[in-house]
Amino acid sequence: RNGHSGVDFSSKFSPWLANGSVSARQIHAALLAHERRRGASDGSRWIVFELLWREHFRWLHARFGRRLYHARGLAPQAGPPAHDAAAFARWCAGRTGEPLVDAGLRELAATGYLSNRLRQVVASALIHDAPGDWRAGAAWFEHQLVDYDVHSNHGNWLYIAGRGTDPRGGRRFNPEKQAREHDPDGSYNNADDMTWWAKRSGLIQLAGVITNGPYKHPRARSKVWQLTRAGEIAAAEPEPMELPGENVDG
Repeated sequence: RNGHSGVDFSSKFSPWLANGSVSARQIHAALLAHERRRGASDGSRWIVFELLWREHFRWLHARFGRRLYHARGLAPQAGPPAHDAAAFARWCAGRTGEPLVDAGLRELAATGYLSNRLRQVVASALIHDAPGDWRAGAAWFEHQLVDYDVHSNHGNWLYIAGRGTDPRGGRRFNPEKQAREHDPDGSYNNADDMTWWAKRSGLIQLAGVITNGPYKHPRARSKVWQLTRAGEIAAAEPEPMELPGENVDG
């Protein structure tokens, strides 16, 4: 669950859940059958836990709809999110200067995938350190993730920003502490290994994220991205951002 890269550290069910090839109920039933045969484990119980989080975010959307897309989310007392457009561009490109954060963003750009923990770490870096509007980060993930799911993606960004249902008011992850605990040998941060792995996968999507070429993302065309690039995202509050093809009210 806390691994960074590889085959066996997570189930990799998320792309198939996102596109409807398999349901959470099917996975749960298969998991229970597996536990009857071989017994429960920490890994099998964590899968159940993450499926419950997935359901939570769906019910959250069913109840609150468009409110989740306002800058303040479900926290009316919160102020408009701060947003530094230049810092956001550096974050997208994996050039924040924080090695673990940058490695995660390069992996996301190269493969369209990122581990559970690193999604939280890079989200925290944008929201709490850049600073950047959490909706801009959610939109960037929308453009990048092969397992993009509007409910889980938006719900998790609300959670890190402290504008969802978590009473603790947001989560900030210390990237240096995260690196010490989950990448003690620095292997994930190794730029040469990241380049080799990304090229080997054949999934490099962005010129200039791993190389030094100009930064450009041809798929970034949503209203959220356009507003962010123009530095107008704060001025757009309190109107909700409209993500293309999504109708959260029904």
